[in-house]
Amino acid sequence: MFLICASLTPRPGSSSGPFPGDTAAAVAAASAAAGVRGVEHVVQRARPGARPVLGVYVVATTRQAAASACEQAWRAAVAARPELAGWTAAWEDVPLHEPPVA
Repeated sequence: MFLICASLTPRPGSSSGPFPGDTAAAVAAASAAAGVRGVEHVVQRARPGARPVLGVYVVATTRQAAASACEQAWRAAVAARPELAGWTAAWEDVPLHEPPVA
């Protein structure tokens, strides 16, 4: 399992408005409706003065497959929720395992 996080920023020149508070639910629903494989759970965090962050827990065999699932889930959410089109997602993974002990 991978945790892939996205820092979300308004697209330059867009009138994105405030970040929707139900974005995590929208990403989860859109990924399920689009048949994106591996997306298990989506969370979001938005604090005043900080960029909103999405966390997507993905079951995949590789980091690349997990990242691809997140991109597909985000695109599906943007297609379903046009107000998300004003936001850009910068994805990065977070290790969820203990490194092997030497």
